Amino acid sequence: MRPGYQTTEFWLSLLALVLLNVGAALAEGQLRVVLLAVGNALVAAGYSLSRGLAKSLPPSSALSTDEVISKADEARKILEDK
Repeated sequence: MRPGYQTTEFWLSLLALVLLNVGAALAEGQLRVVLLAVGNALVAAGYSLSRGLAKSLPPSSALSTDEVISKADEARKILEDK
């Protein structure tokens, strides 16, 4: 399992937070407060859920690239035979 900062979901969450804060800086009044509160909460919840799912699944549940290609070739052959 890779550390959190080496994962795609970490960098996408960080990008979402940066864009959210830039958007909130451009907004006025109560909209700014709502954007920051709701947006940051959603990004944090999404990241937590994503990491929790990644840690709960066994590493062997994912297919390697070679396995995916092999299964795709098998399926192609079956379809061509029909």
